[in-house]
Amino acid sequence: MKKILMVIFAMLMTVNVFSQHLKFMGVPIDGNINSFAAKMAAKGFTISPRNRYTGSGIRVMRGIFFDQSADIWISYNTTTKIVYSVLVQFYSEDRSVCESFMKEIKGVIEDKYMYIPETGKTKSGNDIDIYLIVNDEKIYLGQIYIGISEATDYFGYYLNLTYEDFQNSEKNNSKKITTYRPQRPYKLMIFS
Repeated sequence: MKKILMVIFAMLMTVNVFSQHLKFMGVPIDGNINSFAAKMAAKGFTISPRNRYTGSGIRVMRGIFFDQSADIWISYNTTTKIVYSVLVQFYSEDRSVCESFMKEIKGVIEDKYMYIPETGKTKSGNDIDIYLIVNDEKIYLGQIYIGISEATDYFGYYLNLTYEDFQNSEKNNSKKITTYRPQRPYKLMIFS
């Protein structure tokens, strides 16, 4: 009987470990878009005026992130309505402000997670892989991408910070052509 209970417990732990998702502001990047948006609203975000210009599959909200006003672009599958990615976008007329802020954000992320530097850097920013470590096993949760782009709707620049959940992104892309992803320079570890 003890062995049966141990096997059932181990199976439940395995299911729980493999159902982990990358988090944004403490909220798992998972679940229905309406539920996720409600959780963001509870954190002070409101629907952005930019939301009316987006099509289905994106919901834009505005709020405070890293003590700055930002838009968050929540991507979800149009069929299942499951959230798979959150893009945080900060605006500045000055590229050097974006570069300085990018350095600060990257430092906070590196302080929050243990990271192992590797060689390589993407052309326009940094990709950071997030893993959950359980019993010396690495479980890939997703990535955080940091980069700067020119604003096409204003004169200035955007600092983009994208949180992409691996499981839900894979489900979303399962029917699409796989796109090239550059080598990722940092591996971040979360210990539970």
